[in-house]
Amino acid sequence: MNRRAQVLVIFVILLPLLMLFSMYVVDTTVINYNKNRLDNIGESILDILLDEEDFDKAKIEDLVKKNDKDIVVKDVKLNDSVKITLEKEIPSIFGKFIGKDKYLIKSILNKNKNG
Repeated sequence: MNRRAQVLVIFVILLPLLMLFSMYVVDTTVINYNKNRLDNIGESILDILLDEEDFDKAKIEDLVKKNDKDIVVKDVKLNDSVKITLEKEIPSIFGKFIGKDKYLIKSILNKNKNG
């Protein structure tokens, strides 16, 4: 067998693996970007809320919806500290090939009122 045929066979075998790895990298990058964005929105909202004296879950949900309408406020605990749990579903770009249509990202943020 000549060398060109060997290289072609190796290329045909490795091309699908290269494509799968590239799709994994793209999906992971999109998930990490959205997770960081969710964390930043939550941190900003916590900073705003800690400067105010009175706040409730409705006000937190309103602030979240102003930043991103797809974020869901799952849990809010208000006592000596403020704890907010945010969730968002991210549509999969290439995960659909393996049966994964959406990814659920979650952010749990906790800060003390005293500082």
